[in-house]
Amino acid sequence: MGFQLKFPRLRTKNHIMQGMGYVEVLVADATYHGQEALTYSSETPLEKGRVVTVPLRAKEVIGVVTDTVGKPTFTAKPVISAPALPALPEPLLELWQWMRGYYPAPMGVLTQLFVPKQFPKKEVAIPKLPALQPPQLPPLTTDQQQALASIRGPGLHILHGETGTGKTRVYIELAQRCLATGRSAIILTPEIGLTSQLANNFREAFGDRVIIVHSQLTEVTRARSAP
Repeated sequence: MGFQLKFPRLRTKNHIMQGMGYVEVLVADATYHGQEALTYSSETPLEKGRVVTVPLRAKEVIGVVTDTVGKPTFTAKPVISAPALPALPEPLLELWQWMRGYYPAPMGVLTQLFVPKQFPKKEVAIPKLPALQPPQLPPLTTDQQQALASIRGPGLHILHGETGTGKTRVYIELAQRCLATGRSAIILTPEIGLTSQLANNFREAFGDRVIIVHSQLTEVTRARSAP
């Protein structure tokens, strides 16, 4: 016997609430096991993707606005605050929606992956990174050059090779190409245990531009790693 899970789709356009109104908020709290966004009231316009703080039971939690809605049949609690942070972009909300349908995890846990655990007590100036200098890397082998020649434009590419055959060098070259055009690069590893060696290889090429993020970082280390 099969079954089907239905989830409400996030709207593709930003909607801004005018005056007193109501918004749906994804709450980022592991204790919330519901599968629906919660409704809150707000006296100020809140755009889709805006990070806010809202009451959840007897505590204050972080959440993300997903839509504006009409007045509910119940008394909605008000949004507590909306810090001056950039709204989450639409592709990030679409990724959240995909993860919601793919992973059997509570909505509150998934939402925690997309918002900060807490807000900074004061504004912190983000230092400007120095101009990117081409990394000093060993020359590419013939096999590496052939692999890079076949990876052109967007799309999915699978790089095959045994351990020690130089795949990391190819990844570094691809990251360098992205940075040289003003973009960024995210390198994913299948497990945390592989992070250290891969990070060291990338730091040799890109120095302090490399930022490490995974679930086992302490809050102090995470704060020091932030750009």
